[in-house]
Amino acid sequence: MARAKTINQTLTKDTTMNKLLAALIAGAFAFVTASAVAQGDKTVTPTTPEEQAKMKADREAAKAAKGKMTAEEKKAARKASGAEKQKEASQMDKGEQTKTPTTPEEQAKMKADRAAAKAEKSKMTAEEKKAARKASSAEKQKEAKEAEKGQKAQ
Repeated sequence: MARAKTINQTLTKDTTMNKLLAALIAGAFAFVTASAVAQGDKTVTPTTPEEQAKMKADREAAKAAKGKMTAEEKKAARKASGAEKQKEASQMDKGEQTKTPTTPEEQAKMKADRAAAKAEKSKMTAEEKKAARKASSAEKQKEAKEAEKGQKAQ
């Protein structure tokens, strides 16, 4: 009888161990799968030979220009580069998006568009202005929802 209890106890320990091992394997599989999904798609599109040649030429031109610089010019360039990187980093910390500077032509066009919109708005009646504000508000809300969806997707 004493021997039967030890066999039952051994079977119980074996099944418990098997269950623990199965749970450990399942957890490891879930962890590996989750980390693979979190990495996302990192496929790189290959560059064409023309793009490679252009990049190489640009790199060589930059090297040549840097080689012709004096020590003071190099120091000033490093300082300017550091300041630019610092500015970008602070904008990223604040959550601001970096925008490319507009050209004088683009600025003139934007200014003309604003003036035209202002002139058109001055011709509107009170009801038309109210309707325009309502439409603008609805459009802004729609854009905000789309932006929120885009952030959640990332």
